Amino acid sequence: MPVKRIQLETGGVTNMLNVLREDPNTIILSERQQLLATFYLTDRSGTLRRAVVNDGAIADGGITNLALETAAAGFEKHKQLWLQHKAP
Repeated sequence: MPVKRIQLETGGVTNMLNVLREDPNTIILSERQQLLATFYLTDRSGTLRRAVVNDGAIADGGITNLALETAAAGFEKHKQLWLQHKAP
């Protein structure tokens, strides 16, 4: 899927904000640290819709769904990072 992406790299962590080109209301926030990546699906309302974690060390796919309650704190932290980010 084609996306528009903003990416920040600091201290070995890559944070990404992706917006689907065909549906600008669909937003995916993600954070990757080494082989572990967490993805948060949201929309312009800022409500967490779905969350998954992917462990790249697992050869046949290491994607695990996260309960929204479990992912909520990480999502809010990640969302605040982008709300406070100022474009260069």
